[in-house]
Amino acid sequence: LPPEGKPYTLVARIPLSYQQFSHQLHGKLFHQSIFLDSAASETAVIERVSAADANGRVLVAIEMTGDLKGTVYYWGTPRLDDDGRSLSVPDLQMAQESKAAIDSIRIGYWQLVDREIITKLRQAMVIDMSAQVDRLKQTITGTHRSGGTTMDILITRQQPDHVRSTPQGLTVTIVLEGTANATGQI
Repeated sequence: LPPEGKPYTLVARIPLSYQQFSHQLHGKLFHQSIFLDSAASETAVIERVSAADANGRVLVAIEMTGDLKGTVYYWGTPRLDDDGRSLSVPDLQMAQESKAAIDSIRIGYWQLVDREIITKLRQAMVIDMSAQVDRLKQTITGTHRSGGTTMDILITRQQPDHVRSTPQGLTVTIVLEGTANATGQI
């Protein structure tokens, strides 16, 4: 038990499955049009978006129809922002294989495609974690009883720690700080 009224630190983990993450991405990007070449009236439409782990990074697959048919892949490293209240992938970039495949259509075409997709994708990949963080803090803050021991915990501060990507999904780790008082019989 922590000493009475002394600082208390707790490491909390919040899971986000790739199924949940993919569902959120798909909901934000489904059927959005991408304008590829205004002179030629070329457009593509996002039909499906999914995310998965790629050796500790996030791999996003975007299935397109229209004037650009096929799947375009992006990858990046997840990061916590805003005191752990949001998740983003700021270093998101198109995979080399996708660049090569798109450039086989026309040299330099991948840059045009990337310019149209990357901003939408980065925005869609910002995941608001505040509800999960708040729910966690509310669950921990308060009076907890176990046997003859009573512990009063007050969470006063949170700090982002890290995000880890595994084949099962993303795990957000946050450090919660506060005070704790314990009373009981030994």
